[in-house]
Amino acid sequence: MARWVDWSLALGCMVALCSAQARAEPAAKKVEAEALFDRGLELMRNGEFVAACPVLEQSQREDPGIGTLLYIAECYEKLGRSASAWATFREASSAAEAAGQMERAVQGRERAQALEPVLSRITLSVAAHNQKVEGFIVRRSSEHIAPALWGVPIPVDPGEHVIEASAPGHRTARRIVRVEPGPYSTEIVIGPLAPLPASTPEPASKKVSSATPTPSRRDSAHEPTSSVSGGVPASAWVVGVVGIAGLGVGGYFGLRAARREYDARDLCPRSPACDDPRAVTLTEEAKDAALVSNIGFAVGVVGAVSAVGLTLLASSGNDAKEVSVSLSQGGGRLEVRTVF
Repeated sequence: MARWVDWSLALGCMVALCSAQARAEPAAKKVEAEALFDRGLELMRNGEFVAACPVLEQSQREDPGIGTLLYIAECYEKLGRSASAWATFREASSAAEAAGQMERAVQGRERAQALEPVLSRITLSVAAHNQKVEGFIVRRSSEHIAPALWGVPIPVDPGEHVIEASAPGHRTARRIVRVEPGPYSTEIVIGPLAPLPASTPEPASKKVSSATPTPSRRDSAHEPTSSVSGGVPASAWVVGVVGIAGLGVGGYFGLRAARREYDARDLCPRSPACDDPRAVTLTEEAKDAALVSNIGFAVGVVGAVSAVGLTLLASSGNDAKEVSVSLSQGGGRLEVRTVF
Protein backbone atom coordinates (compact mmCIF):
# COMPACT_ATOMS: atom_id res chain seq x y z
CA MET A 1 0.00 0.00 0.00
CA ALA A 2 2.82 2.37 0.87
CA ARG A 3 4.52 1.69 -2.47
CA TRP A 4 1.26 2.49 -4.30
CA VAL A 5 1.04 5.81 -2.41
CA ASP A 6 4.62 6.65 -3.39
CA TRP A 7 3.91 6.02 -7.06
CA SER A 8 0.74 8.16 -6.84
CA LEU A 9 2.67 11.02 -5.30
CA ALA A 10 5.40 10.76 -7.92
CA LEU A 11 2.85 10.72 -10.74
CA GLY A 12 1.02 13.68 -9.24
CA CYS A 13 4.24 15.67 -9.01
CA MET A 14 5.08 14.90 -12.62
CA VAL A 15 1.65 16.05 -13.76
CA ALA A 16 1.91 19.24 -11.72
CA LEU A 17 5.39 19.93 -13.06
CA CYS A 18 4.30 19.43 -16.67
CA SER A 19 1.28 21.68 -16.14
CA ALA A 20 3.44 24.40 -14.62
CA GLN A 21 5.88 24.15 -17.52
CA ALA A 22 3.03 24.32 -20.05
CA ARG A 23 1.73 27.48 -18.35
CA ALA A 24 5.21 29.00 -18.22
CA GLU A 25 5.81 28.73 -21.97
CA PRO A 26 2.86 30.96 -23.02
CA ALA A 27 3.76 33.39 -20.25
CA ALA A 28 7.31 33.62 -21.55
CA LYS A 29 5.99 34.24 -25.08
CA LYS A 30 3.80 37.07 -23.79
CA VAL A 31 6.74 38.65 -21.97
CA GLU A 32 8.87 38.49 -25.14
CA ALA A 33 6.01 39.88 -27.24
CA GLU A 34 5.52 42.80 -24.86
CA ALA A 35 9.23 43.62 -24.94
CA LEU A 36 9.23 43.51 -28.74
CA PHE A 37 6.08 45.63 -28.86
CA ASP A 38 7.62 48.32 -26.64
CA ARG A 39 10.78 48.31 -28.74
CA GLY A 40 8.77 48.61 -31.95
CA LEU A 41 6.81 51.60 -30.63
CA GLU A 42 10.05 53.26 -29.52
CA LEU A 43 11.50 52.87 -33.01
CA MET A 44 8.33 54.29 -34.57
CA ARG A 45 8.42 57.33 -32.29
CA ASN A 46 11.99 57.93 -33.45
CA GLY A 47 10.92 57.67 -37.09
CA GLU A 48 12.89 54.43 -37.64
CA PHE A 49 10.08 52.64 -39.48
CA VAL A 50 12.34 50.31 -41.49
CA ALA A 51 13.58 48.79 -38.24
CA ALA A 52 10.25 49.07 -36.39
CA CYS A 53 8.08 47.01 -38.75
CA PRO A 54 10.00 43.68 -38.41
CA VAL A 55 10.09 44.06 -34.62
CA LEU A 56 6.33 44.57 -34.45
CA GLU A 57 5.78 41.65 -36.84
CA GLN A 58 7.81 39.37 -34.53
CA SER A 59 5.78 40.60 -31.55
CA GLN A 60 2.60 39.67 -33.42
CA ARG A 61 3.94 36.18 -34.15
CA GLU A 62 4.86 35.66 -30.48
CA ASP A 63 1.52 36.85 -29.12
CA PRO A 64 -1.12 38.04 -31.66
CA GLY A 65 -2.99 41.19 -30.70
CA ILE A 66 -5.35 43.64 -32.42
CA GLY A 67 -3.45 46.67 -31.14
CA THR A 68 -0.20 45.29 -32.53
CA LEU A 69 -1.87 44.74 -35.92
CA LEU A 70 -2.99 48.37 -36.04
CA TYR A 71 0.54 49.59 -35.29
CA ILE A 72 1.99 47.26 -37.93
CA ALA A 73 -0.44 48.70 -40.49
CA GLU A 74 0.54 52.23 -39.52
CA CYS A 75 4.23 51.30 -39.83
CA TYR A 76 3.60 49.93 -43.34
CA GLU A 77 1.80 53.13 -44.27
CA LYS A 78 4.73 55.26 -43.09
CA LEU A 79 7.06 53.19 -45.30
CA GLY A 80 4.85 53.75 -48.35
CA ARG A 81 3.71 50.12 -48.44
CA SER A 82 0.16 51.18 -49.12
CA ALA A 83 -1.27 47.79 -50.12
CA SER A 84 0.22 46.02 -47.08
CA ALA A 85 -1.10 48.77 -44.80
CA TRP A 86 -4.56 48.59 -46.42
CA ALA A 87 -4.78 44.80 -45.99
CA THR A 88 -3.50 44.88 -42.40
CA PHE A 89 -5.93 47.63 -41.37
CA ARG A 90 -8.77 45.50 -42.80
CA GLU A 91 -7.47 42.42 -40.96
CA ALA A 92 -7.31 44.36 -37.68
CA SER A 93 -10.82 45.72 -38.23
CA SER A 94 -12.26 42.23 -38.81
CA ALA A 95 -10.46 40.82 -35.75
CA ALA A 96 -11.64 43.71 -33.58
CA GLU A 97 -15.25 43.31 -34.73
CA ALA A 98 -15.14 39.57 -33.95
CA ALA A 99 -13.77 40.39 -30.46
CA GLY A 100 -16.43 43.02 -29.83
CA GLN A 101 -13.90 45.89 -29.85
CA MET A 102 -16.02 48.18 -32.00
CA GLU A 103 -13.89 51.31 -31.55
CA ARG A 104 -10.84 49.54 -32.97
CA ALA A 105 -12.97 47.95 -35.68
CA VAL A 106 -14.13 51.37 -36.85
CA GLN A 107 -10.59 52.76 -36.63
CA GLY A 108 -9.17 49.98 -38.80
CA ARG A 109 -11.99 50.23 -41.34
CA GLU A 110 -11.67 54.02 -41.70
CA ARG A 111 -7.87 53.86 -42.11
CA ALA A 112 -8.26 51.20 -44.81
CA GLN A 113 -10.90 53.23 -46.65
CA ALA A 114 -8.62 56.28 -46.60
CA LEU A 115 -5.92 54.29 -48.42
CA GLU A 116 -8.14 52.82 -51.14
CA PRO A 117 -8.03 55.86 -53.50
CA VAL A 118 -4.21 55.87 -53.59
CA LEU A 119 -3.57 52.14 -54.02
CA SER A 120 -1.39 50.84 -56.85
CA ARG A 121 -2.76 47.82 -58.69
CA ILE A 122 -1.45 45.15 -61.08
CA THR A 123 -3.74 43.25 -63.44
CA LEU A 124 -2.32 40.00 -64.81
CA SER A 125 -4.12 39.07 -68.03
CA VAL A 126 -3.36 35.59 -69.34
CA ALA A 127 -3.72 34.58 -72.99
CA ALA A 128 -6.41 31.96 -73.64
CA HIS A 129 -3.79 29.59 -75.06
CA ASN A 130 -1.89 29.55 -71.76
CA GLN A 131 -5.02 28.78 -69.77
CA LYS A 132 -5.34 25.48 -71.65
CA VAL A 133 -1.72 24.43 -71.01
CA GLU A 134 -1.44 21.80 -68.28
CA GLY A 135 0.64 22.97 -65.34
CA PHE A 136 0.64 26.64 -66.36
CA ILE A 137 1.23 28.89 -63.35
CA VAL A 138 1.83 32.59 -62.74
CA ARG A 139 3.90 34.01 -59.88
CA ARG A 140 4.40 37.55 -58.64
CA SER A 141 7.57 37.95 -56.59
CA SER A 142 7.58 34.16 -55.92
CA GLU A 143 3.94 34.27 -54.76
CA HIS A 144 1.60 31.98 -56.67
CA ILE A 145 -1.29 33.84 -58.29
CA ALA A 146 -4.41 31.67 -58.44
CA PRO A 147 -6.35 31.54 -61.74
CA ALA A 148 -9.30 33.22 -60.01
CA LEU A 149 -7.13 36.35 -59.69
CA TRP A 150 -6.15 36.51 -63.37
CA GLY A 151 -7.65 39.65 -64.85
CA VAL A 152 -8.42 41.09 -61.40
CA PRO A 153 -6.73 44.39 -60.35
CA ILE A 154 -4.68 43.34 -57.30
CA PRO A 155 -3.44 46.02 -54.85
CA VAL A 156 0.35 45.87 -54.53
CA ASP A 157 3.02 47.88 -52.76
CA PRO A 158 4.95 50.35 -54.95
CA GLY A 159 8.34 49.12 -56.11
CA GLU A 160 9.71 46.31 -58.28
CA HIS A 161 7.71 43.12 -58.81
CA VAL A 162 8.90 40.03 -60.67
CA ILE A 163 6.22 38.48 -62.88
CA GLU A 164 6.93 34.89 -63.94
CA ALA A 165 4.83 32.55 -66.08
CA SER A 166 5.86 28.92 -66.59
CA ALA A 167 4.57 25.54 -67.72
CA PRO A 168 6.15 22.13 -68.32
CA GLY A 169 7.69 21.89 -71.78
CA HIS A 170 7.58 25.66 -72.33
CA ARG A 171 10.04 28.49 -71.91
CA THR A 172 9.55 30.53 -68.76
CA ALA A 173 8.58 34.17 -69.28
CA ARG A 174 9.97 36.48 -66.62
CA ARG A 175 9.58 40.24 -66.39
CA ILE A 176 10.41 42.92 -63.84
CA VAL A 177 7.63 45.48 -63.40
CA ARG A 178 8.17 48.82 -61.71
CA VAL A 179 5.01 49.92 -59.89
CA GLU A 180 4.77 53.62 -59.11
CA PRO A 181 3.04 55.06 -56.02
CA GLY A 182 -0.70 55.33 -56.54
CA PRO A 183 -3.11 56.09 -57.81
CA TYR A 184 -1.49 53.88 -60.46
CA SER A 185 -2.55 50.79 -62.38
CA THR A 186 -0.67 48.56 -64.79
CA GLU A 187 -1.84 45.61 -66.87
CA ILE A 188 0.59 42.83 -67.72
CA VAL A 189 -0.59 40.71 -70.64
CA ILE A 190 1.08 37.29 -70.67
CA GLY A 191 1.10 36.03 -74.25
CA PRO A 192 1.41 32.37 -75.31
CA LEU A 193 4.51 30.71 -73.89
CA ALA A 194 7.01 29.41 -76.45
CA PRO A 195 7.41 25.61 -76.42
CA LEU A 196 10.85 24.18 -75.76
CA PRO A 197 12.56 22.73 -78.85
CA ALA A 198 12.27 18.94 -79.14
CA SER A 199 15.58 17.15 -78.63
CA THR A 200 16.86 15.35 -81.76
CA PRO A 201 18.53 11.90 -81.48
CA GLU A 202 22.28 11.87 -82.00
CA PRO A 203 23.43 10.15 -85.26
CA ALA A 204 24.95 6.67 -84.72
CA SER A 205 28.16 7.71 -86.53
CA LYS A 206 28.83 10.31 -83.85
CA LYS A 207 28.28 8.00 -80.89
CA VAL A 208 31.36 7.24 -78.82
CA SER A 209 32.28 4.45 -76.49
CA SER A 210 30.73 4.55 -73.06
CA ALA A 211 34.22 4.43 -71.67
CA THR A 212 34.93 7.87 -73.08
CA PRO A 213 33.29 10.61 -71.01
CA THR A 214 31.34 13.14 -73.05
CA PRO A 215 30.17 16.56 -71.94
CA SER A 216 26.42 16.63 -71.31
CA ARG A 217 24.32 18.96 -73.42
CA ARG A 218 22.94 21.85 -71.46
CA ASP A 219 19.25 21.36 -70.86
CA SER A 220 17.36 24.00 -72.78
CA ALA A 221 15.00 24.43 -69.84
CA HIS A 222 17.86 26.04 -67.96
CA GLU A 223 18.61 28.58 -70.67
CA PRO A 224 18.13 32.17 -69.55
CA THR A 225 14.59 33.31 -70.23
CA SER A 226 15.52 36.86 -71.00
CA SER A 227 18.59 38.86 -71.87
CA VAL A 228 19.48 42.45 -71.24
CA SER A 229 19.52 44.38 -74.48
CA GLY A 230 22.10 47.08 -74.92
CA GLY A 231 21.22 50.64 -75.86
CA VAL A 232 17.87 52.22 -76.57
CA PRO A 233 15.43 50.11 -78.64
CA ALA A 234 14.22 51.40 -82.00
CA SER A 235 10.63 51.62 -80.77
CA ALA A 236 11.74 53.97 -77.99
CA TRP A 237 13.50 56.19 -80.54
CA VAL A 238 10.35 56.33 -82.67
CA VAL A 239 7.96 57.29 -79.88
CA GLY A 240 10.60 59.60 -78.41
CA VAL A 241 10.92 61.51 -81.69
CA VAL A 242 7.13 61.71 -81.92
CA GLY A 243 7.03 63.00 -78.35
CA ILE A 244 9.68 65.65 -79.02
CA ALA A 245 7.87 66.73 -82.17
CA GLY A 246 4.62 66.99 -80.22
CA LEU A 247 6.25 69.15 -77.57
CA GLY A 248 7.76 71.34 -80.29
CA VAL A 249 4.41 71.81 -82.00
CA GLY A 250 2.75 72.51 -78.67
CA GLY A 251 5.34 75.12 -77.77
CA TYR A 252 5.20 76.86 -81.18
CA PHE A 253 1.43 77.14 -81.28
CA GLY A 254 1.32 78.07 -77.60
CA LEU A 255 3.52 81.09 -78.32
CA ARG A 256 1.43 81.85 -81.41
CA ALA A 257 -1.77 81.80 -79.36
CA ALA A 258 -0.27 84.10 -76.75
CA ARG A 259 0.92 86.53 -79.43
CA ARG A 260 -2.47 86.65 -81.18
CA GLU A 261 -4.25 87.26 -77.88
CA TYR A 262 -1.78 90.03 -77.00
CA ASP A 263 -2.31 91.74 -80.39
CA ALA A 264 -6.10 91.47 -80.00
CA ARG A 265 -5.95 93.20 -76.61
CA ASP A 266 -3.84 96.02 -78.11
CA LEU A 267 -6.47 96.62 -80.79
CA CYS A 268 -9.39 96.29 -78.45
CA PRO A 269 -8.58 96.95 -74.78
CA ARG A 270 -12.35 96.91 -73.98
CA SER A 271 -12.54 93.16 -74.85
CA PRO A 272 -14.83 91.23 -75.01
CA ALA A 273 -17.07 94.12 -76.08
CA CYS A 274 -15.09 94.92 -79.24
CA ASP A 275 -16.15 96.33 -82.63
CA ASP A 276 -12.79 95.97 -84.39
CA PRO A 277 -13.07 93.04 -86.89
CA ARG A 278 -9.30 92.59 -86.87
CA ALA A 279 -9.34 92.03 -83.09
CA VAL A 280 -12.14 89.46 -83.43
CA THR A 281 -10.11 87.60 -86.07
CA LEU A 282 -7.01 87.62 -83.88
CA THR A 283 -9.02 86.24 -80.95
CA GLU A 284 -10.33 83.35 -83.06
CA GLU A 285 -6.82 82.60 -84.33
CA ALA A 286 -5.56 82.59 -80.73
CA LYS A 287 -8.21 80.01 -79.75
CA ASP A 288 -7.33 77.76 -82.71
CA ALA A 289 -3.61 77.98 -81.94
CA ALA A 290 -4.26 77.17 -78.27
CA LEU A 291 -6.21 74.05 -79.25
CA VAL A 292 -3.37 72.83 -81.49
CA SER A 293 -0.89 73.60 -78.71
CA ASN A 294 -2.82 71.49 -76.18
CA ILE A 295 -2.98 68.55 -78.60
CA GLY A 296 0.73 68.86 -79.33
CA PHE A 297 1.67 68.89 -75.66
CA ALA A 298 -0.57 65.84 -74.98
CA VAL A 299 1.11 63.88 -77.77
CA GLY A 300 4.52 64.99 -76.49
CA VAL A 301 3.87 63.87 -72.92
CA VAL A 302 2.52 60.46 -73.93
CA GLY A 303 5.41 59.96 -76.39
CA ALA A 304 8.02 60.90 -73.79
CA VAL A 305 6.53 58.63 -71.10
CA SER A 306 6.25 55.75 -73.57
CA ALA A 307 9.87 56.21 -74.70
CA VAL A 308 11.09 56.15 -71.11
CA GLY A 309 8.97 53.06 -70.38
CA LEU A 310 10.30 51.18 -73.42
CA THR A 311 13.88 52.11 -72.55
CA LEU A 312 13.48 50.90 -68.96
CA LEU A 313 11.87 47.67 -70.11
CA ALA A 314 14.68 47.03 -72.58
CA SER A 315 17.39 47.79 -70.03
CA SER A 316 15.93 45.22 -67.60
CA GLY A 317 15.48 42.52 -70.23
CA ASN A 318 11.77 43.18 -70.68
CA ASP A 319 11.38 42.73 -74.43
CA ALA A 320 7.79 43.91 -74.46
CA LYS A 321 5.79 43.50 -77.64
CA GLU A 322 3.53 46.41 -76.81
CA VAL A 323 3.52 49.24 -74.29
CA SER A 324 0.70 51.76 -74.04
CA VAL A 325 0.36 54.67 -71.65
CA SER A 326 -2.77 56.66 -70.85
CA LEU A 327 -3.40 59.64 -68.60
CA SER A 328 -6.86 60.14 -67.13
CA GLN A 329 -8.56 63.51 -67.33
CA GLY A 330 -6.72 65.92 -65.06
CA GLY A 331 -3.69 63.63 -64.85
CA GLY A 332 -4.99 62.04 -61.65
CA ARG A 333 -4.23 58.43 -62.58
CA LEU A 334 -1.54 56.84 -64.71
CA GLU A 335 -2.33 53.57 -66.47
CA VAL A 336 0.25 51.38 -68.23
CA ARG A 337 -0.39 48.28 -70.34
CA THR A 338 2.48 45.91 -71.23
CA VAL A 339 2.29 42.84 -73.49
CA PHE A 340 5.04 40.22 -73.59
